Amino acid sequence: MVHALDLPPDIWNYIIDNCLDAEDMIALLQTCHALHSLLSSKVTWSNKMKEAIRYEGMFAPSFDPDLMGLCDYKRALLAPGRMISKIESIQAGMEEEDVKLYPLSRRLLPFRFNSQILVMLLLPGGRYLVVKTSIETVVVDILSHKAPTDQMRQANKEKVILSSSIFLASQSQDASKFRIAVVENPGILYYAPLRIISFLGANILKLVVDTMQRAFIIFTDQTVLFYDLDKILSIKKSGYIRDLTPRWCKPLHIGSFYDPKIPAVPASSEATLFFTLNIWYYTHRSLPGFDLILWDTLLDHTYSYTYEISYDAKTGEPSIHLTQMDLIPNIIEEEIGIKHNRICAGKTVLVWERIDDARLFTIVKPTTVEDQRTTITRGDSKAMYALDLPTDIWLLILQVYLDPEDIINLLKSCRAFNSLCDDTVLWTQKLMETSTTDDTFLPKSNLDPSQLNTYKRAVLAPARMESKLIERQMAADEESSKLYPLSQRILPFTRGSPVMQLLIPGGRYLVVKTIPEITVVDVYSDDPPPEEARLRCRWQHGRASDTGIFLAAPSSDGSRIRIVLVESKIEGIITVFEFNPATSHLRELDSHQHNHRCRDPLDYSLLTNYHCETLVGDLFCYFNPSAYRVCVWNFMEDVFISWSVDPFHCDPYFPFRKILVDTVRRTFIVITDRYILLFWDLDRITSIKKSGHIPSFPPKWVKPVIFGEPTSPLSPGPAHTHRHAFFFSLNTWHHTRSLLSGFDVLVWNTSLDRTYCYTYEIHYDKDKDNEPDIRIAQLHLIPNIDGHDVGIKHNRLCAGKTILVWERYVDGRLFAVVKPTLVQDLNSKDGPPVHEYDFGTELVRYMKGDDTKKVPLGLSTFDPVSGRLCTTDRGGTSITVSDYLGDFGV
Repeated sequence: MVHALDLPPDIWNYIIDNCLDAEDMIALLQTCHALHSLLSSKVTWSNKMKEAIRYEGMFAPSFDPDLMGLCDYKRALLAPGRMISKIESIQAGMEEEDVKLYPLSRRLLPFRFNSQILVMLLLPGGRYLVVKTSIETVVVDILSHKAPTDQMRQANKEKVILSSSIFLASQSQDASKFRIAVVENPGILYYAPLRIISFLGANILKLVVDTMQRAFIIFTDQTVLFYDLDKILSIKKSGYIRDLTPRWCKPLHIGSFYDPKIPAVPASSEATLFFTLNIWYYTHRSLPGFDLILWDTLLDHTYSYTYEISYDAKTGEPSIHLTQMDLIPNIIEEEIGIKHNRICAGKTVLVWERIDDARLFTIVKPTTVEDQRTTITRGDSKAMYALDLPTDIWLLILQVYLDPEDIINLLKSCRAFNSLCDDTVLWTQKLMETSTTDDTFLPKSNLDPSQLNTYKRAVLAPARMESKLIERQMAADEESSKLYPLSQRILPFTRGSPVMQLLIPGGRYLVVKTIPEITVVDVYSDDPPPEEARLRCRWQHGRASDTGIFLAAPSSDGSRIRIVLVESKIEGIITVFEFNPATSHLRELDSHQHNHRCRDPLDYSLLTNYHCETLVGDLFCYFNPSAYRVCVWNFMEDVFISWSVDPFHCDPYFPFRKILVDTVRRTFIVITDRYILLFWDLDRITSIKKSGHIPSFPPKWVKPVIFGEPTSPLSPGPAHTHRHAFFFSLNTWHHTRSLLSGFDVLVWNTSLDRTYCYTYEIHYDKDKDNEPDIRIAQLHLIPNIDGHDVGIKHNRLCAGKTILVWERYVDGRLFAVVKPTLVQDLNSKDGPPVHEYDFGTELVRYMKGDDTKKVPLGLSTFDPVSGRLCTTDRGGTSITVSDYLGDFGV
């Protein structure tokens, strides 16, 4: 098991920078000494400080890295959250004394001003204090123990006796400086050469500039006016503007506190107060809303109305919504002094002072927009981009969280990802995942780092092929349901007429049986197969149709291909071959002697014609139907065993349907023609090391299958339906190394003249010694098929879905249907619904517009994972490879 401390430092740095706040870091630092070096890094805390500056809207130069130590960073980061916690806990107090917050320490600044202090502003961040006296304006560095220098003082142009009526501070566009606006004598304002905007009919309460939305906003006691900021800034000549009209005019709805939807009696401008919006905070971010303080003269209470401003993405039209209402205690309109709001730990802190007793109050309320971190742009400071993540993080994201299509889109849209997205390790990982999902043949010898585009195609092909099949499966007409190959080529060898062929999952290797030999062909290669990939067959007499059994499966370790060939069912000759792709060598597997004959000692009538046999690992399993026997041959240890099945469980005409081997649950399953599943312990079978017939070998579990009509699948159907039921050849290759979840049964319903696919799931009860339970899970109406007209039939996996493939004898047309592998139709009490398709996707075996090469019927083998189909030509002397995907630009 991988422990957290085993993660690379880059991973931990990413977690610390993006997932932990300051409190979490302190707690982790106190509890985990192993992370002390990472959590005690000044760089780590400095990065956290930069994030806090953006989030809280603090003045960045207040935190000089040259002056701040590790403890200073920790205090600055922890302070907002702890202050909010203090205010909220005290705010909830029951008595007046409980709601008082006392300072923990106090100190006098180590200097005196030369005149009376009139007004002052403490800038966000708490380091710089701007003081206005009667003779000068002074900026004080609170962290310093020295008096302000002359450069930090600016004398007033006029002697001020009364308190200045206007005194504001805001940071510059690049956030490196702060600016102060002082109106020393309000009377001068009327004669100054300013741009003046005329407005009639209402009292102006507040002016706000939204630099992000480029809006100049005027709040009145009746409406909110939105002007185009860029239009105002484009005016380069001072003077009075007569024809500047607002772009948008929105009413300001002030409702009753008890029912905000009902407008209250309009209050006079003297009774409506705006909290001073945090101009500093909204200098470099969009204004999410505003707070309106209203003293209700009837109730003698003061309320805070919070409004949210949102903009239409297409037209840019603003809309104003009331989002919060708060009762503000200890405040009366006639007694209020200073009033402003600040952001602290992402919340809004309202602050006001009472004139009658000079008491200072504060209250915490949620901010209109809870988290503005994603909308911050700050001067020359860059937000964190995805490319700033460590390489290890991106490899983790690419390998675990993105599918191949996302990676290709990322590669095409962002050149900076070329080195990462073209990494061989990444695509090897993705290829292994695809191989696991669809259980394709992927030996290590196939992993050639120079074949990166081949990797990409192999990874992307299953999803694209599945998409193509589903698109045509849902077509509105028959012509649209046809899938034509994009390219075709003839394999470069001709040695005898192909009798049977199998395209191994993955689409690279094709196993071909001709009358004289068996050959493994590398479909990727333009050269004929080497001699070591060919073997002469020992039985070359009789007709080609005598070769009725031809199976392939991977070896137990997945590195080789095993092939079972029955050259003559009459003679019962069974040969097992093994192909090693690392050496391109095909050899005959037989532990003791060549041309091994596996015969049931009691009967020479072996094997069947209904694809019942199974090759898995070192076992080849088949039936002796005339004697009701199951036969298992361990060809690596040359152990042959057989046992009889109770005739009560079988049909007398054709007793068996299919053998399934679940190597994960170690279960050996026989499906009889009466649709009864017999379960044996696989380990018990493989533990037998002596050949022979076992007189008594009863199954561990006997489970019947409910086989009903499509209209009522949970009720047993008529017996005649069973006579026209047959199994799709289960993807033996797939179930060699993965859990067997269920099986498919094709049924031609004679009364409805339709063919259905019944999908059953096998569940095991852990509380009952893994007793199996058979449930019908899916029901599909299969088009273009009837019970007397089906040729080859099998299913394959593709992008995690099951692809059913069949060929019609009447016209040699090949069809496919996609259906889910993981079933979700088990909730209905009446059974699963019937999934109907008007057309199955027809896999046309000639290129569009070239029907002269139409093949009426041939030996076909289809691999949807690679999008390739191999089929014989009319003369039966060559094999054509059709590619339905082509080179799709990877």
